[in-house]
Amino acid sequence: MKEDRDDIRTYLQELEEKVEQLYHRTVELERESLRARRIEKVSAELERHYTTLLDSSVFLYFLISPHGNLIALNHRAEEFFGLPSDQPSPVSLFSFVEPAFTRELDSLLSDAMNQRVRSVLPVLRANRSTSWLDIEFLPSTRQEKPVLQATALDISELIRLRSEEEQPKAASPFRALLDSCPGLLCCAVDLDGKLIYTTRGYREVTRRCLGHTHTLQAPYPGEGDTAFDRALREMLLAACLGNTNRLDLLEETEGTERGWAVTVAPLKDEGEDILGAVVVMSPLLQKPETEEPEQEEQEPQETGSISFDRLPAMAVLLDESGTCLDATELFLRALRTEREKVVGTGFLALASVEDPQNSTLPEKLAAMTRGDDRGPLNCRLVTSEGDILSLELRFAPATHRGQKANLFLCEDKTLLRRTQEQLRRVAATDRTTGVLNRPVMEQVLITEMERASRYRGTLSLIVMDIDGFRTLNQRRGYAASDRILKGLTAALRTRIRSTDFLGRWGGDEFMILTPQPLGAAVQLAEALRDMLQHKTFGEGEGEPLSLSFGVAECEKGMDLGSFVAAAYDAMMKAKNSSREPGQETQNPL
Repeated sequence: MKEDRDDIRTYLQELEEKVEQLYHRTVELERESLRARRIEKVSAELERHYTTLLDSSVFLYFLISPHGNLIALNHRAEEFFGLPSDQPSPVSLFSFVEPAFTRELDSLLSDAMNQRVRSVLPVLRANRSTSWLDIEFLPSTRQEKPVLQATALDISELIRLRSEEEQPKAASPFRALLDSCPGLLCCAVDLDGKLIYTTRGYREVTRRCLGHTHTLQAPYPGEGDTAFDRALREMLLAACLGNTNRLDLLEETEGTERGWAVTVAPLKDEGEDILGAVVVMSPLLQKPETEEPEQEEQEPQETGSISFDRLPAMAVLLDESGTCLDATELFLRALRTEREKVVGTGFLALASVEDPQNSTLPEKLAAMTRGDDRGPLNCRLVTSEGDILSLELRFAPATHRGQKANLFLCEDKTLLRRTQEQLRRVAATDRTTGVLNRPVMEQVLITEMERASRYRGTLSLIVMDIDGFRTLNQRRGYAASDRILKGLTAALRTRIRSTDFLGRWGGDEFMILTPQPLGAAVQLAEALRDMLQHKTFGEGEGEPLSLSFGVAECEKGMDLGSFVAAAYDAMMKAKNSSREPGQETQNPL
């Protein structure tokens, strides 16, 4: 009998253990389900934010995959590309780019996976017209997958206005000639080396015997590396500096030979200001003595200081060691300095050495002077007054007093860079309070959790919200509520350290991420509560606010969802039980 009772007791104990295990498993499954729902909610919120980020009437903002598929677009980009917000399948960015530029776009996307890149591309709009986009790609992640952020500005109107201002001046000397001599073969380029004018005959001859392509506002003669193309580029550069050169070309077609005299001269307006260069081809009565254009190459004439000063562009001449030999007036004016202070100075001495954007400047500058890279190169220089000047450099070989030199044409991108930086700041901060917004705060949480895990550091999260905020909105109005939120964040900033991160999670919920253990974080929460419980924010806003706090410490094995949930659950317990924030510890899932 006794043995039967012992057997029954043992069986009941085993049964209780199994029931307890089943209970714990059920709780675990419920927590996993809750975690999955929270992660899904965070992902949905992040996606919603991406699609509304930079919702500007001017700037296009979109996310693309490494292969060029459009993932998410703001309203301006949807309107530009003519894509509905509920597009069922991804559309490739390549389908909107001119065929001649698909290879360049592929190269840009490949480079953008490792660094920020920028370029100007012709893109087909929804109405199938062509627009020019100044577009910048930035590597990023979305749902733990690599993506590219793209910020673009439609500069078609700027190019059109520039063309309207320069084309009449550039073309006017030749239109009269074209009227009287329809067979004239010529083209014109601006000071940036971009094609601005060409005749049909010139296009046909150069396409036939040189394989040239002719796209207005595109670099000419392109990326050709024949001896003639190299010589033509040097002569165009010399013409922009006020010099005239000639080169003979031999064309062989279907067993016949024809000689051409190619003359490259400065293109000037009525006031004798240089606008660019013009190339004129005329037939030779006798074929050239040599068939090799390379032997007919003429070295660019010396770029003396007089002709160089007349160049109406920002430009600087460097020797092979990177020392400044000369600079144009526009370059000196932009740096607010004098020629004597620039000539003889190393170009790197003009740059902001501590600027991270100049970290690879010496290597890239050396590559361009060796001819391995033609640019463009982005760098930041410091003016004499300490201001930062963002420039885009393009390289071309030249001569200076009989010696080889390197000419760098500079384009001022300072205003564009400042606009882009301002947009990034706007995208990273909450519009009402000025603190970090939720997507950026999520990225900060992920980064700091990885850092704490890698270096075995401490990390705690403080979550707080305003009790009865919805009632406050209804009673006082949204304008008063916004003033309260601004005052609250301003007060919080005065008590947190420079190593802490303050962000708005949503509505009246705020977070402080601090690299401190749980005990120190609880003390900080108590100090914030004591500071805020007697404060009123905004003029005549009534009684002091009541806030609830929750604190959690990041533990091994936690992910973003469980870390935030632990602090959030602690805050909800404090709200429901009115206990002190110091009494609330983390409740990990």
